[in-house]
Amino acid sequence: MKGIVKAAINNRKVTLFVVVLLVMAGIYNYRMIPKQESPDLNVPFAMVTTLYPGASPEDVESLVTREVEDKLVEVPGYDHSISSSRYSLSTVILRLEHQADIDEAWDELRRLMKDLQDKLPQGCEAISVDTDLVETAGIIYSLRGEEFTSKELARKAEYIQGELSRIEGLSRFDVVGDREERLVVEVDTLRLKDYSLSLGDINDIIQAQNVEIPSGEIDDGEARLMLKVPAPFISLEEVENTVVVLSPEDGSVTRLKDIAHIYLEEDHGDYLVKHRGEEAVLLAGYFQEDKNILHIGGEVEKEIERIQGNLPGGMQFERILYQPQDAQKYINNFNLNLLQGVAFIILVVLIGMGYRNALIVSTVLPLSILMTFSAMALTGLKVHQISIAALIIVMGMLVDNAIVVSDSIQFHINRGGDKVAACVEGVREVALPIFTSTLTTICAFLPLLFLATLAGEYIVSIPQIVIITLIFSYLAALLFTPVMSYILLKEDSGEESISPARRFFLGLLKGGLKHKPAVILLVVLLVAAGITIASNLGLQFFPKAYTDMIYIEVTSEQANDLDKTEEMAGRVMEILDSQPEVLHHTAAVGGDLPKFYQTLFPHSPSPGFAQFLVRVDLEKGDRFTGNMQLVDFLQGLFDSKVAGGTVVARELEQGEPLGSPVTIRVSGDRREDIEAAAREVKDILQEIQGTVNIRDDRAQDIFEYHVVVDWDKAGSRALSNYDIQSEVSRALRGVEAGVFRKEGTDYPILVKGGIDSIEDLENMGLKSSLTDHKLLLKDFADITMQAHSPEVKKYDREPTVTVYSDVRYGYNPVAIEDEVKDHLTAAGTEDVKISFTGEKEKIISNFGSMGSLSVFAVLLIFLVLLLQFNSFSQPLIILMTIPLSAIGSVTGLFITGQPLSFTGLLGIVSLMGIVVNNAIVLIDLINIEKKQGRDIHQACINGVSRRVKPILLSTTTTVMGLTPLLLSGSELFKPMSISLISGLIVSTFLTLIIIPVVYSMVER
Repeated sequence: MKGIVKAAINNRKVTLFVVVLLVMAGIYNYRMIPKQESPDLNVPFAMVTTLYPGASPEDVESLVTREVEDKLVEVPGYDHSISSSRYSLSTVILRLEHQADIDEAWDELRRLMKDLQDKLPQGCEAISVDTDLVETAGIIYSLRGEEFTSKELARKAEYIQGELSRIEGLSRFDVVGDREERLVVEVDTLRLKDYSLSLGDINDIIQAQNVEIPSGEIDDGEARLMLKVPAPFISLEEVENTVVVLSPEDGSVTRLKDIAHIYLEEDHGDYLVKHRGEEAVLLAGYFQEDKNILHIGGEVEKEIERIQGNLPGGMQFERILYQPQDAQKYINNFNLNLLQGVAFIILVVLIGMGYRNALIVSTVLPLSILMTFSAMALTGLKVHQISIAALIIVMGMLVDNAIVVSDSIQFHINRGGDKVAACVEGVREVALPIFTSTLTTICAFLPLLFLATLAGEYIVSIPQIVIITLIFSYLAALLFTPVMSYILLKEDSGEESISPARRFFLGLLKGGLKHKPAVILLVVLLVAAGITIASNLGLQFFPKAYTDMIYIEVTSEQANDLDKTEEMAGRVMEILDSQPEVLHHTAAVGGDLPKFYQTLFPHSPSPGFAQFLVRVDLEKGDRFTGNMQLVDFLQGLFDSKVAGGTVVARELEQGEPLGSPVTIRVSGDRREDIEAAAREVKDILQEIQGTVNIRDDRAQDIFEYHVVVDWDKAGSRALSNYDIQSEVSRALRGVEAGVFRKEGTDYPILVKGGIDSIEDLENMGLKSSLTDHKLLLKDFADITMQAHSPEVKKYDREPTVTVYSDVRYGYNPVAIEDEVKDHLTAAGTEDVKISFTGEKEKIISNFGSMGSLSVFAVLLIFLVLLLQFNSFSQPLIILMTIPLSAIGSVTGLFITGQPLSFTGLLGIVSLMGIVVNNAIVLIDLINIEKKQGRDIHQACINGVSRRVKPILLSTTTTVMGLTPLLLSGSELFKPMSISLISGLIVSTFLTLIIIPVVYSMVER
């Protein structure tokens, strides 16, 4: 080491040139690194959907969903499944264990579903497997205009889609919400009964007339000419004039138009989009992975400006979501925090060490960060709010090694002699302790790399970047700081500006050495107080997202009625339009919007569901200081003014998606027992203060018509069950009979019956496939009305009802869940299984994993200390700083009213490696003083006297580096900043007093 340091000083021009190259490389790589708003998550979810047209929920569940669920268990890494069976649709969501090999699992899933396809009932459509539930739209625009049809909007959107898709870095653009037009053949079933025709026959006739078969070619010996037969339908008249009946008696013909009304209409389907209350079409763009979305976003903006200038008058093209802008805002804010932290740190070092030392130490800071950018580019790490926050967290630590090295060199320069020798000796004296302190900090963060949860994956860039940056700061402190010290430092014998602090801590230390039992008692009392405070802290998994968006979910009691859901959505829009804080809103009725935030979990399509994206600006109304207050206010309005279902306003989440903070699953064998227990749980929640939006996912029973067939009468006319079901289905649902081409556009042809009432259905004639005889439905069947559940839900293959409750501002979901458990103990719900899967369970799982990793980190730190000090007692003394820092952290969180969240706990765990650094350099110097023959008390006093300045400076620089993050307004990092800052301050204060006192008691 001495030779390397000496060579770096003697060849300082080469050293400085290399540093300049590293700086230039760092600046270049920062510009090239992919930038985005949030880290990527590899969510282990897949959605399997299967259409079984015309099947009841019970049939879908027993014939399709159950088969799919049984196969999913065979997928490697299977954790659980959640299923929904509705009319004609089966949806099963598979979750894997986090440690599962996702690529292998998805390959096996697709293979299993392919094998299952042939075993499903005839009539089931192809099983759809979606394994990319994490993909999030980066750009969403709306296209609307009152005077334009949905088809016209869709055509313009498709043109824009084609223009934007050419931009490099975009994977695709989707057009969402367009309504296709179709050609409807609406057969008059009353007239049809006079003919020996069924709707199936008409469908066959249209298909036969509309067929297109390659004809071939004719070779006449001189040339080979293609032969073309009449093309399929090319005009509405051709469809209308299709012959359906030819009379054998007189040769008269009956054409399709004689028994049917034929027209073009928009297919309203079960999904529509509205923006600002008007029907709209959305353009959703997706970025390619590992691309810089800021650069791509600039190209998109230029193209959109050109396109907007060519839009027809009255057609409005409006931005809804633009991730490059949001990412740029986050990055700019964090960059500002980074620069502010650098400025604060330089100011602290300038005051504490003078301008020469400040210049030396401060150069290590940007150098380490810029080298980290180069390492990020090489390792594929991206710039986002988590990675930049990691740089801010580590920023104050980066100068710690340089401060210790610079202070040590200054000490040896002040003693006189050769300056190169002084620099080398200064580095040699502290090289091992700062290596150990760097290594212990790395050991504290290292286990976080193996936190096997989605939350761990979300914050994994923090330990990665901290470790990389600390390594670079150590190298810079050993090789670059001596060079700068040789150039800039001079002998300084003046009184140091920090001497009052030295006198203060020495006075306390001398008092502590005289009253050791009192110091130990103080430590015990502090630990007890810390435990008491920690037990009174609220718990929180992740703070909500700090963004200008909220979202709203609408669930109608009429689960199969899109019109009812649209009515409810309309009332929600009226309420939103009256709020000054609401900038605009976009709604999807019948399903989800394109995924607009990473932690949103997709819903299966349903006519009874609607989702809103709401952009807000709280400063416009001057009524709320945060999104949660606005959400609570809106929720009160929705509860009082919107009937017919549930409306839930929500903040966006960060980290791992949670949903409702209180989630309770009720499972069992009998539907009656499950529903009774679910009602009991809801009643309990209603009585607990702080609960809101109490609901369950049990679909309300709906009334439906049932056809009760007299099989003796039906059998006498050879009517089979297939004849009845297929003809009724064609009459009510319709059946596609090919396509109709007009002006280059294909329109599906839908054949259906003109059934407008039960009387029409009763008077419909049904034809036997065996005898061609027809019989009116009312002649062999009665139509009755019965209550029926429109949906069957299961969790992990068990019938389940899930009860949800959100929590009002100022209340804790963990306490609410504990209260529910106390009530359920006496409620008598032994016939069902009740499980809690809300925020508390996430906390237990993730906090427990972090606790286990923390133990591992402490053992690693102890091993490092054991190797350095070759002692059991001294590492244990140093490890005392960990509980001392935890006392400070929980006290800081308690004073500021912050719950103990995942990021707050992350701050406490991170402190383990930081706070031991001060004790390491202190104990190391006390050992040196002992070896030089001083008694134990004097060695402790001398050690504190020499190390008080670098320790206080290291603490102050770390605190000042974190201060901009604390003041940034980020709810995600505020708890982490508080726990780090308060823990550092308290532990540093106590380390300079308690550690030496305990050392003097243990070491003889």
